[in-house]
Amino acid sequence: MQRTWIWGTVGLLAGGIVITLASWAAEPGAGGQQIDPKAARILQQAGDLLRKTRQFSFEVTETFDDVRPSGQKLQFTNHRVVIVSRPNRVYAEVHGDTANRRFWYDGKSVTLLETVEKLYAQAKGGPDIDSTMDGLVKNYGVVIPLMELLYADPGRTFRKEVQTGAYLGLHEAGAELAYHLAFTQEKADWQVWINRGSHPLLRKVLITYKKLPGQPQYQATFDAWDLAPKLSTAKFTFHPPSGAHQIQIAPLDKQAEQVTPAGK
Repeated sequence: MQRTWIWGTVGLLAGGIVITLASWAAEPGAGGQQIDPKAARILQQAGDLLRKTRQFSFEVTETFDDVRPSGQKLQFTNHRVVIVSRPNRVYAEVHGDTANRRFWYDGKSVTLLETVEKLYAQAKGGPDIDSTMDGLVKNYGVVIPLMELLYADPGRTFRKEVQTGAYLGLHEAGAELAYHLAFTQEKADWQVWINRGSHPLLRKVLITYKKLPGQPQYQATFDAWDLAPKLSTAKFTFHPPSGAHQIQIAPLDKQAEQVTPAGK
């Protein structure tokens, strides 16, 4: 099958819109930012926990808005599972209203499978998760939802572009009380709820895209965390399912070109 996949900003782990957890200033007050030191400290602790964890997994239920040209706002839901084995293994799957996909990074290559259409595409990966994620953004315009959580040092990826940050207190996230933090950037406002205690894990993220028409929102609720999953290399190894067809990936500089199957 001669078909090119416009991989682009559709995203590897979600579908429909580009979502990434925003970042915060490294030093409270630096460069004119107004960051509550308590909010910065709690978020940094959450990043440090994942930095020290070699293997982990989480599940997310996400809801997001789709604003129609008429101004009507629609909401869609997906569920995703993400499994990370540092330094160079990632597996993820998503199913729901807008996406049914699976993703593998095995230390050498990345593979994306559309599970309904049984189409898959592959690209060369880097030697580790960080270089692979950076390469996907640079070469294909891919921004993976919540991708900061996958990096070797998540806390470092939380340190840019925030204008203000505040600690709002202990508020409910699911059935538990969690630290509630709020941050602003030029194009988006975002909130995060983080567990109390020795395991400061994310419970919920809410992003408002204030520069887009209708100010659509994205919400991710973390349903399950596992900081010691039992994993094997087979989990990160792709085997084409029966009846699947491989297609090519269009690099960023060629995504404007529409390529159709041969004979069409």
